Amino acid sequence: MHPGRVGTYAVKPPSALGSRTILSFISVVSGVHIDYTCGDPLAGLNWAGLYMWPGEIAEGNGKRQIVIDEGADQAQRIALETIISGEACVPLSNHFSVFGFLCSECCEALFLPIDLEASFELRTARVDIPGVMKSSARPIINKFTGQPFHIALERPSGSFEFTYRLAADSKRR
Repeated sequence: MHPGRVGTYAVKPPSALGSRTILSFISVVSGVHIDYTCGDPLAGLNWAGLYMWPGEIAEGNGKRQIVIDEGADQAQRIALETIISGEACVPLSNHFSVFGFLCSECCEALFLPIDLEASFELRTARVDIPGVMKSSARPIINKFTGQPFHIALERPSGSFEFTYRLAADSKRR
């Protein structure tokens, strides 16, 4: 795991890139490992956010489920839930706040074991939350050469979602 990086994977529809989707629903999954080395009280913990919308994300009416590492103590649980729900930032300033604003149903947070592995260098990730979900991501493979594509999106001026993002092939159960 790259220090300070997170392992994030998502089933992202075209709408996440500025186009309308043809899907009947949109789901996003993020699995995150907190790996800061400056004495951060949340270091070493994992969390996941599961989101689903019945149509375009911007139209709202989504559903959110936060899962926090069962090893988190009470103070860490409160801090993570506050951050992930978007309550610890300026309204609509980042994806936590935007997704929170666009979800009309927020399920009570779950505190479960989260098995998460991610490699920024290899562009691979895997998360397993027993009884809740499994997800994995890997580079998109060139069908002609068999080699992985290195596909990235960059928004030099940034956005609430990202400044730089790698594209991957993902699956979820």
